[in-house]
Amino acid sequence: MKKSDNGVSTHLVRTIKVLQYRDGNFEEKYDDVVEEDFLTIEINGSILGTIACLPYQLEYLAFGFLFSEGFISKRSDVVSWHLEEKIFKATLNDRPVVKGDKPTFLSGCGKGITFKDPFFYDEANNRKINSSYIFSVEKILEIMKEFLALDRLHLATGGTHTAALVTEDEILFIAPDIGRHNAVQKVAGWALSEVVRMDDKFILTTGRISREVVLYTLALGISLIASPGAPMSLAIKSAELAGIAVIGFVKGRRLTVFSHKERIH
Repeated sequence: MKKSDNGVSTHLVRTIKVLQYRDGNFEEKYDDVVEEDFLTIEINGSILGTIACLPYQLEYLAFGFLFSEGFISKRSDVVSWHLEEKIFKATLNDRPVVKGDKPTFLSGCGKGITFKDPFFYDEANNRKINSSYIFSVEKILEIMKEFLALDRLHLATGGTHTAALVTEDEILFIAPDIGRHNAVQKVAGWALSEVVRMDDKFILTTGRISREVVLYTLALGISLIASPGAPMSLAIKSAELAGIAVIGFVKGRRLTVFSHKERIH
């Protein structure tokens, strides 16, 4: 994969000529902007929808979307699949019934949608994370610093969000995208592929923590999610009921725990 001077894959950015105004003067310069594309998902011969996304890690995005929407619970639920010209075509063992017949438009970048009825999220709170793992606050601060330093595409363009699956000592997988929900779904898709144990893992994201992101975290069996940004009220409510620690404003030497403080020491 070809890299630019700043370490970012060149097929993910486009350099364009811009006019910049600063301190009373105009100057023509060149700047990098992030590439945007579309992924269409087709299951059992029917088109489910099209996602605006970064044209990268599309397999994981598709599997993560199918998982988060309840079409699959494990990778082996997909009998066969192939990705051809930005169309992900999959054959499923069984096509589960999805609650709600109209899409709900989500708050994330990239015009995210869910086909689940909004009340599904209240019902999902009947499930709880039972992990007794306690995470170190110092380790969370350290791994967040490492995670943000690796977020080269955002540093180069300012146009992406990023999510990662981590332990206290290691970043296992990192996923950038134009949408924060997409980035977390890529993490879910990778986790399904690798079949990793989850009790000692947590999710880092650069975006706001929404209720949808908390529910993705719950579906994976993960007990903690952290961000340098803020959580939203329904995210905190869902996390409290589901047993998930939500941590926001992870910056420098500080952070704020919004739910299940007993998971942190």
